[in-house]
Amino acid sequence: MYKEEYEDRGFPFRDFLLKLILIVLCVFLLLWFVPKFITMNKNKCDNKCISEKQNKALSNDLDKMKRAGLTYFTEDRTPKNNGESITLSLKDMINKNIVSIKNANNVKYDLTKSYIKLSKTDNEYLMKVKLKSNKGLKQTVLHLNNYSYCDIYLCEKDNKKEEKKNDSVDSKTDTHVRNIKTKTNIIKKKTKTIKKYKSYKYKYVKYIKSKFSNWSKWSDWSVADCSTKKVTCSDDSISCLKKVQRYDKKEQIGTTTKKYSYDRTIIKYCNTFNKTVCNSGNYIFLDNKLYKTSTSYNFTLVEKNKLFNNIPTDNLYYHYQFVSKNHYNVYKYNGTITEVVSSSCDRPIIVKVPVYKYENIKDIEFVKEPVYKTTCYQSVKTRKLINKGKVLIKWSKYNDKGLLNSGWTLTKTKKRV
Repeated sequence: MYKEEYEDRGFPFRDFLLKLILIVLCVFLLLWFVPKFITMNKNKCDNKCISEKQNKALSNDLDKMKRAGLTYFTEDRTPKNNGESITLSLKDMINKNIVSIKNANNVKYDLTKSYIKLSKTDNEYLMKVKLKSNKGLKQTVLHLNNYSYCDIYLCEKDNKKEEKKNDSVDSKTDTHVRNIKTKTNIIKKKTKTIKKYKSYKYKYVKYIKSKFSNWSKWSDWSVADCSTKKVTCSDDSISCLKKVQRYDKKEQIGTTTKKYSYDRTIIKYCNTFNKTVCNSGNYIFLDNKLYKTSTSYNFTLVEKNKLFNNIPTDNLYYHYQFVSKNHYNVYKYNGTITEVVSSSCDRPIIVKVPVYKYENIKDIEFVKEPVYKTTCYQSVKTRKLINKGKVLIKWSKYNDKGLLNSGWTLTKTKKRV
C-alpha cells in the first residue's frame, strides 16, 4: 500500500530538469538559425530586390532621359520620312552632355541597352525611352507632335489646351486665325531656311595635285636577278617614282649526254638440230612450231631509218634494227612460210633445221642534249617628286559662288557660328 502511493507521487525535480534542458536547447537553436536566415535573405535581396529608394531613383532617371529627349529632338534632328527612326544610347547622351545620370544607391545602368528612340509615323512621332539596370527595367512610350501650343518643337498632346483654344474662338475667327497661322508658318519656314544657312558655316575643300619631274627614258636592258618584280603604278601616286620592265630569255649554255633505253621483242637465231620430215627443202623451228620456207630464211634491207609511232616487234616476215628513238632499219623475208602440221609419212628424211626464239631486249641510245639557262633582264625609268599634293580647307556660307567658281568643292560638313 505504501509502495503504490510512493510510485504515484513521482519525482518532480527530474521532470523540471528535463523541461529546463529542452527550453535551453530550443532557445539556442533559435539564436543560431534566425541570424543566418536574416543574413541569407538580406544577401538575396541585395542582389535581386529593389528598395523604395532605388525604385524612385530609377523613375527620376527615366524622367531625366525623357525630358532630355524632348529637348534634343529639334526640327533638324527629327526623322524626315515615315518609318525612319533615330536612336541615342545612354552612353551617347552622356558623351554629348545631353543628360547627367550617375550610378548611385547600388544601381548600375547598362549604357548601351538604355536608350531613347524617336520614330516617325503617318500622323505623329513615337519616342520610346528605355532604362535598363541591375535592379530592373523601366520604359515608357510618348506620342509626340509639333502642336501649336508646344514650347519646344515636339511635345505630348494636351486635350485641355486644345479645348481652351476651341472655346476661345468662333468659326469665322477660327478660319481667320488658320489663315494667319498658315501665312505665319510660311514666313517662319522662310525665316528658318534663311537662318539655317546663316547660322552655319560650310566646309569647302580644294585638292592641290602633287607635282613631279618628267619620267626619264627607259634604261637599256641589263641582267637582273630573276626575283626582280615588274613595277607598274599610277602616275598620280606620290609613291610612284620608279617603274620596272622585265623579260626572261632562255639561252643554251652547253650540252649533256643522256642514256635512254627502249624495251623491244625480237626473233633471235639460237642453233640447228636434226629433224625428221617427209619432204626435202628449207625449214625453220620457232616457238615449238615447224615451218617450211620457200627459200633460205634470209632477210633483205628494204628501208633505212624508218620512223615508227610505236616500237615495232619482229615477226616471221619482218625484222627491225634499232637506229635511234622510234627509228629502225627494216628487213624483210621475200619468200613464203607454211606451218608443218604433221611429219608422219612413208619415207621420212632427216634435215638440219635452224632454231629461232622470241627474246626481250633493250635498245640503248646515248644522246647529246643542250643545256639551257633562263637569264632575266630589266629596264628602269624614274622621276622625282617636286611638290607633295595637299588638301586646302575653307569655311564659308552655303553655296559660295566665288569659291565654287575657283575650283572649291562644297562638302556636307557644317558647324555652328
